[in-house]
Amino acid sequence: MVGQLTDHAELMSNPRVRLGILPLDAEYRCPAINFVIYDRKQVLTETVSAELTIMRRSEILLHEKTFGILGEQAVYGDRARALLDALIDRRRNAQ
Repeated sequence: MVGQLTDHAELMSNPRVRLGILPLDAEYRCPAINFVIYDRKQVLTETVSAELTIMRRSEILLHEKTFGILGEQAVYGDRARALLDALIDRRRNAQ
């Protein structure tokens, strides 16, 4: 876990990457499950029992809206780095 977190922290220095972190104390504004949006034409999501490929435009728009809400709630830059560093320290101290 520490290795993955460190990789994310290093990735933040890449100017082509914008990494946002949703703080644990963020207000609940929408359900969030793991999903990937491909070129606004397809959404891939996983449930406990299946992987879903969503291609209906109305459902893609719903996922885009969810992504926007989560993006507004996320922290970026120095604040995100501080959260990551604190988590890395906590994990290292727990080992």
